[in-house]
Amino acid sequence: MNESMRELSEQEISQVSGGALSLPGVADVSGVVGNLTSTVTGLLGSVLSTVGGVVTGLGSALSGLTNNSGV
Repeated sequence: MNESMRELSEQEISQVSGGALSLPGVADVSGVVGNLTSTVTGLLGSVLSTVGGVVTGLGSALSGLTNNSGV
């Protein structure tokens, strides 16, 4: 996954450096920024949902332990 992301970023960098010289390149740059933003948002969302699942699992495990011990 990291390799594909690296390739993607290299493509985007070449798009930006090549497109920034011409006026139509502005659209390329905004597209790249949009892609990066959506990628970062997606990564953050998956990380947050994973963390949320772990926290929920820990919470239910802890409540199960306290219920069993009679506390």
